[in-house]
Amino acid sequence: MRPLIGIPCQGTRRTRSGRFCGSQSYCRAVDTAGGAPVLIPLVGDEAILDIYGRLDGLLLAGGGDVEPFHFGQERLARLRSVDSPRDRTELLLVRRAMDYNLPSWLFVGAFRC
Repeated sequence: MRPLIGIPCQGTRRTRSGRFCGSQSYCRAVDTAGGAPVLIPLVGDEAILDIYGRLDGLLLAGGGDVEPFHFGQERLARLRSVDSPRDRTELLLVRRAMDYNLPSWLFVGAFRC
């Protein structure tokens, strides 16, 4: 069975209902490398941790800026857009991955829906 690799989605507010989306290139890269990509929606912690419990690895795709308060810092004027639900989801997953030594990768770079 192929390892399940979680990729947190990006949130978008381009429509009234909002959407979660993920980069096709990251999904294809995971597939090409022999894994099965699993897009993780930006939902409640319990559901996210249920998904996490089934993963074999975690891929954090590049994207917008992280809200500075997560690191005890104040927001600067040059800060680009942030995706607070994504920040919360990724930080929850990273903390859990570090606690349980889940393999994880970080890709720096933007992707757009």
